[in-house]
Amino acid sequence: MTDEHLTHAGSIAYRRNGAGAVEFLLVTGKRHPKAWIFPKGHIELGETPEQAAMRELLEEAGVRGVVDRQVSDVERTIAGVPTKIRYFLIAAQEDAGPNEGRRSRWLLTEQAIDQLTYPDSKQLLKGAVKMLNQSK
Repeated sequence: MTDEHLTHAGSIAYRRNGAGAVEFLLVTGKRHPKAWIFPKGHIELGETPEQAAMRELLEEAGVRGVVDRQVSDVERTIAGVPTKIRYFLIAAQEDAGPNEGRRSRWLLTEQAIDQLTYPDSKQLLKGAVKMLNQSK
């Protein structure tokens, strides 16, 4: 995947719960507070996509983590502007709770797929789960 026209970066954060099952983090949208999404935002000048993904995760969800791997690029129109978002799988290390007036939820895979608002987000999560299962 090339960086050409890359404008945003997003995080698919995961952790293992007490039973060892994988949970994924979802947050509510800023423009659409009823939408459940992955944290994402603009890549700032001088910032790598990985740095942007981790910054957005911290700003929107209060979660710190480390990039595990790149998942996929998604192209969509946000507020009438074409965007290209690169998503990363991020292993959560610390959770201080959501910021920016958002809500957040850690959910098991099937619950997260059901909760996500947008079809491309559901596909991203399925791809991320496949990656995690292959690295066991």
